[in-house]
Amino acid sequence: MRSRRLLWFLSSVLAIGALAWLLRWPMLGSRVEREARRRLSELLDARVDIGRLGGSLVSGLQAEHITIHAAWGDATIEQADIDYGVFGTSDPDIVLTGIRLSVTKRAEGPARPPQETAAELVEALRDFRFPGRLRVRDAVAVLPDGQEIAIDEGSVQGGVWHVRARRPLLDVQARFEEPGVWTLAVRENGFKISAVVRGMAVEAEGEVAGRRFGWTGEIGDTEVAGRLALPEGAVESTLRVEDGTIVLGAEGQVDGITVALHASGPWAGPWIIDEAWVGDTMIRGTLARDREGLGLDLRVAGVELRGKLSVAGDEFAYRGTVADALVDLSVALSTGQASLKGIVRRETFVSEVDARARWSDDEVSARLVAHPTIEGRSMAPFELDADVARATGRTEFQAEWGEHLRASGSLGEKREIVARLNLTSLPLFVDGVVDLRLAGDQGTVAAQGLALEGDPAVDLLLPFRVESDGLLLERSTHATPYGEVTLEGRVGRTTHLVVHMEDVDVRARIPEGVRPWIPPRVRATAVVEDGAVHIDAASVDGEFRLPEPMGPVSDFRVVATLARNTLRFERIEGRLGGGPWNADGEWHLDKPAIRLRLEGTDMLIVDRFDGRVRINPYAELTWTPDAGVSIVGDVAVPLALYYGEFGGAGSGGQEIAAPGLRLPLASQGGITIPGIPGLEDVTIDLKVAGTGEVRIENSTVGTLLSVAGRLRGTGDEPAATGTITATQGEVRLTTAVFVQILDGRLEIYEEPGRDPFVHFEGRAGRGDDSISVTVSGALQEPGLTLASDPPRSQQDLLAMLAFGRPAGGLGQQEALGTLAAKLYQTAMDDWPRAEPREGLLSRLQVTAAAPDAQARAMPWELPPSGTTSGTAIRTEYFLSPHFSIVAQGDFQGRWIGDLKLRWRFR
Repeated sequence: MRSRRLLWFLSSVLAIGALAWLLRWPMLGSRVEREARRRLSELLDARVDIGRLGGSLVSGLQAEHITIHAAWGDATIEQADIDYGVFGTSDPDIVLTGIRLSVTKRAEGPARPPQETAAELVEALRDFRFPGRLRVRDAVAVLPDGQEIAIDEGSVQGGVWHVRARRPLLDVQARFEEPGVWTLAVRENGFKISAVVRGMAVEAEGEVAGRRFGWTGEIGDTEVAGRLALPEGAVESTLRVEDGTIVLGAEGQVDGITVALHASGPWAGPWIIDEAWVGDTMIRGTLARDREGLGLDLRVAGVELRGKLSVAGDEFAYRGTVADALVDLSVALSTGQASLKGIVRRETFVSEVDARARWSDDEVSARLVAHPTIEGRSMAPFELDADVARATGRTEFQAEWGEHLRASGSLGEKREIVARLNLTSLPLFVDGVVDLRLAGDQGTVAAQGLALEGDPAVDLLLPFRVESDGLLLERSTHATPYGEVTLEGRVGRTTHLVVHMEDVDVRARIPEGVRPWIPPRVRATAVVEDGAVHIDAASVDGEFRLPEPMGPVSDFRVVATLARNTLRFERIEGRLGGGPWNADGEWHLDKPAIRLRLEGTDMLIVDRFDGRVRINPYAELTWTPDAGVSIVGDVAVPLALYYGEFGGAGSGGQEIAAPGLRLPLASQGGITIPGIPGLEDVTIDLKVAGTGEVRIENSTVGTLLSVAGRLRGTGDEPAATGTITATQGEVRLTTAVFVQILDGRLEIYEEPGRDPFVHFEGRAGRGDDSISVTVSGALQEPGLTLASDPPRSQQDLLAMLAFGRPAGGLGQQEALGTLAAKLYQTAMDDWPRAEPREGLLSRLQVTAAAPDAQARAMPWELPPSGTTSGTAIRTEYFLSPHFSIVAQGDFQGRWIGDLKLRWRFR
């Protein structure tokens, strides 16, 4: 009986073993693999590939090389082990090893709202609840921006999730309780938070760097709104999503200080801070996070910060710029103490910084040591020691910087400070000693021997009062070598300091080349605000003279801002000879260099006895110590009058001559024209165009001109090139002999040494006595052509232009009449006119001749005998170039009249 039972038991065991062997994986592998791939594909909405399946249907399965391709990205799993005991006798135990998850950005279409993704994730986590345990080992998640989150270990059991990640260290726990309720706990370095989510309502509390906070809010369809509660205050916050961009807003008070934040950006950054306020301090800029840390491009209270902030455990490092200084700092924090080390560079200033602080429940102690180097000169170390009693807030401090600075005192309910700054011992451009004394709320700042580079010294005594928001400088007036100075204002969270100078001479601080252009006495107001100095200055006198021959300047005013070694001229304006002008630009004090953009209308640039010139400039003026002043741009000339005589030696080059005209050639090309004395250090390059009346009137020429050219060279001796066209006028060759200008053009070339080209057409005389004059060719040797109708020889025409008669045509009987005519013409002589006017007598032409004279007499020649007997008189009155009235008496004294038509065919 026993043997039979033993046999039955062994048979059963063998049957069960055979069945288990039959149910092992290879027999049903293909069918199970297809079913697993189908279910996973439906669950993940993705294509799933399984490299190999193994194990047994009795106790557990093993899968290797699993690949998932989905719309959200790709994932690979090296191995998945599922243990469910023999025929499912235990809760499932799943272990996933070697996971790499790559999340990709949607290639097309609008970005998916983050709240939808978060809601789906929560639902998926809820659906993933099962009594067994899920463990993840050696997993990496790659975000769309390339950042990686490495998970050392993760598990979920009984609805509790636990994740441990590295770089940075991150602990996350989540529990799913009743439907619609779950809790979350996160730890990362000095950050802790625990939250409870009930539907769309959230309650959270946490701690950042030892400061606790609480947050309550609600998650809407497109907005998250809540209230952040701190021990020192509360902040209302909103988070809104617009087309994939997060818009964050926050406003409230913390420790009695108003704070506000308005920022926006995508989940992965960069974030743009449109506006943030901490009290009266405004912050704007951009934050961008990458693998190296947090990139800063901010402007805090007017100071620019550009660099990288990185965190490694309890150590912080910042490398970048603060204002215009290069900064490389590192901060290490630990329980009860902190240390700072780094270096600061700004142009010729370099300083190593070493600071340490310790704190307890009772007090905070700090010590800072800096080792500055200025312009390569190693300075004494700066040392600052401070002790703060946390209960009362009382601070005791002492500072020392070699012979340059001594300061000590206490701050708190009872304030007392004594400090002395010796500016003379510093390598600065300012000399003097400044003493500060404060007792309670009252204090004084005393400056003795304050001077700039050896200028007259100034002594000031400024009383001030301490108020809640800073120092109030009481109004005080001081007599200084520069004039009367009044100061008042406030220095603190917001600085507003007003300095008024009633009558000062600022020319001593102006570069020598610019000094003659500055008014001798100025009334100015300077306002110091937000680290900048705003200046409004005007001339005390009604007008002041610029260097001769320029016109007077009136209504002079300067509005400028001085910030970071740059004086920015917002507006410089005035009137030059009644013509308004204005300029803007900047003066870089550290380089140094000046740059101005100038515009003006009808500026009287030349005002002399022999000429006046008004201009409309649109030019740029620059100045450097090496190059001096340079003016480049365009100039329109609405008025130019010149009455000076031509001739005389010209400076700067060789002289060449044309009939009655001498022009000096400039060595750099063109011709030299009169400049402005004293401007030898001013170089010019200006395009010039005449837009109005351009006139020359002297004893030789009277003409209106059209000008288009260029001025180069120096201000005292400019060289002109371009085209000058005479539109009308007269040229006087000899006494009472005028040539009317029909056409005239002078081409002045820029090539050095090249002769200008001249072309002139004119007419002398009237009627049958008229002579056409043509001058054309190089100005040095132009060709001269004379013509008349009826034709005469060139010798006779030259004699008629010079004397009014052909050569050899004057007889002895006509000597008395010729002499009388010359005397009359000399008495009635006049300068040529730019606009020739014809009066009654100028249209009348009278000739007389003796009976035996073969040649015609010169105009207005009286008979030698003083009577008309034996003399032929002919009078012609010109109505126009084509018609004239002729009256003629013969030798017997009989008169006849006629109307003459003159028409010439060519």
